[in-house]
Amino acid sequence: MAVSTGMSEQRIIDLVHERVEHTNKYYSSLKPGWTTDMGRIFIRNGAPSDIEKGTSTDESRFVGKDYQIWKYSSGNRAVYVFMDIQMNNNYRLIYASGDDMEVSNPGWLSYLGRDFDTSLLRN
Repeated sequence: MAVSTGMSEQRIIDLVHERVEHTNKYYSSLKPGWTTDMGRIFIRNGAPSDIEKGTSTDESRFVGKDYQIWKYSSGNRAVYVFMDIQMNNNYRLIYASGDDMEVSNPGWLSYLGRDFDTSLLRN
């Protein structure tokens, strides 16, 4: 990170500490925010450039569940989809593009429902 950003080692340590505090404040549910999928992405990438929120549409299969789409405009222009699968405010990563360190759930689209507009994932 220091080589690619030009930041000092101390600034990187401070930045990671700030991001961990942020994730613990905003992404904690049954466990500390820094251990969640959203926390991991936030600590590594910082705040997304854009967040879109919605609810899954295929209610015949299961109750509609909330999701968030995080988009980053820099770097690889990564896109992440998180879903509150268990409805306990612990959003799980179900889809990732532009990030070789993350893997999408093979059935990610079925979680969102057959009416989900995949154009929302364009970045």
